[in-house]
Amino acid sequence: MFTLYVSDCWSKLFEMEPGVLYFICYKSIKALVESGKIDLL
Repeated sequence: MFTLYVSDCWSKLFEMEPGVLYFICYKSIKALVESGKIDLL
């Protein structure tokens, strides 16, 4: 299980694989999400 904890920005908890949860810093990928290069499901 890989978990990245981010304390200085808004974090999103998401599941990439069944039963495996990830924490990411949304601000670090916000531009990619808004440009359509990646999708958050």
